[in-house]
Amino acid sequence: RFIGIEREKAYLDVARARLAATEPHADEATAPLPSRREAPRVPFAAIVERGFIKPGDKLVDARERRTARVRADGTLKAGDAEGSIHRVGAAVQRAPACNGWTFWSLETKQGPKPIDLFRREIRRQMAMAPSA
Repeated sequence: RFIGIEREKAYLDVARARLAATEPHADEATAPLPSRREAPRVPFAAIVERGFIKPGDKLVDARERRTARVRADGTLKAGDAEGSIHRVGAAVQRAPACNGWTFWSLETKQGPKPIDLFRREIRRQMAMAPSA
């Protein structure tokens, strides 16, 4: 849809031809991207419960300078700091806050594997599961 106010016929003809040549986009092409806040919440404990990460596994930061151990309840312990992936991530950096999903990686033989990959996999499985 458009609104045009033209007085000159030649310009009006050109504008109509240009509009007639346009092709509408499919709805999915113009649909807004879902926001991260709309994505289903996945607690870190769910990753432990599903066996992606096991109690006792070591998490490391991107430079592998800071480490924490995973506990059975899905919390972490690093020295005196214990709690959520976010709280312990902030504590080991001496920072006021931390996004634990992007800060921590699972230490593997192939190198660090970001824990957010496990959260994405669970979300993918949730999307494929039949609705109850």
